[in-house]
Amino acid sequence: MSVVDIDNLSKDSFYLKEVVIEEASSKIEAAINTLPNKCAQIIRLSIKDLSNAEIAQHLNISINTVKAQKKNRL
Repeated sequence: MSVVDIDNLSKDSFYLKEVVIEEASSKIEAAINTLPNKCAQIIRLSIKDLSNAEIAQHLNISINTVKAQKKNRL
């Protein structure tokens, strides 16, 4: 597998960049889907840049639970 620097692709390579992003997103989502439901929710919210406190509030769990799940799964 080769590594592609997607930030330095020419405008003609826009399609390739989109394909790389879509493939990566698909693989990440597949990996998240193997996690227990609550952990998967935490990871998805983390990807959306929510803070640990925001995730805890959103899921009605403690911040320590969020931290522990992220530490154990990432």
